[in-house]
This record gives sequence, C-alpha cells and structure tokens, in this order.
Amino acid sequence: MDKITPWFVDICNFIVASKFPPEASRIYKEKIESDAKYYIWDDDPYLWRLYNDQVICRCILNPEIQSVLHLFHSTSRGGHYGSTRTTWKVLDCGFYWPTIIRDAHQLVSTHKQCQRVGMAISRRHEMLAIDYLITRPKAGKP
Repeated sequence: MDKITPWFVDICNFIVASKFPPEASRIYKEKIESDAKYYIWDDDPYLWRLYNDQVICRCILNPEIQSVLHLFHSTSRGGHYGSTRTTWKVLDCGFYWPTIIRDAHQLVSTHKQCQRVGMAISRRHEMLAIDYLITRPKAGKP
C-alpha cells in the first residue's frame, strides 16, 4: 500500500524541527519559512491554518479533498452552488488546503448534473430584462 505524502509535510517539519527538505532551493526554503507563521502544529494529528482574523481551519489531507468538496457541493447540505459559494462553505466549516479554489472550480465545471441543468432561476423576477425608452425627435419646425 502506497503512503501519500501530505501537502503540508515540509511546513510541519519546519515548525517542529526547523528542518528543510535536503533538495530544497533557497527560494523554496524562504517560502516555507514565510508560510509557517500561518500554521499551528499542536501534538494532534492535524495541522491548523491561522488567518489574520484569528479564524483557525484544519488542513485537509489529499485523499480527503474530493469527499469534502462533494459534501459541500453535491449532497443535500451542498445545494449545487457554484465554485465560489462551494469554496466559502468549505472554509466556513473550518477546512483548508492550498488549492481549494482551483479544486472547487474543477469539481463544479465537471459535475454532470450542474452542467446539464445550467443556471437555475428560483425566484420570480430573478431574470431581469432591460427596457429601452426611445424618444424620437419630432419632425417639423422647432
């Protein structure tokens, strides 16, 4: 059975032991050091992302990403909203991974049911029309 390396393994190694990957470039080391200030490793099996407004989100492992996106888009909790709303729902429930926006967009754009239905209009007068008023100049003497 293959073990999948989490996307945050380099950040965890830096937080816990101040170690970088041996093959890491100077720029990558600077990026890890800069990113590490936004993460918390608490003897839990989870890494937490801390935002500037003190909101904490749990970092999700790669195999869990598709099931979390599916939960917040396709199930009764989801509502088949677009990628932006799906992303916000995931973040509001306290989950994070760095490619969340791209992954949500890819899921929504390839979801067969959403592509078949198109944009749903759920309220009266939701589709607006524009009326043009044209005043015609009068012919004759001014």
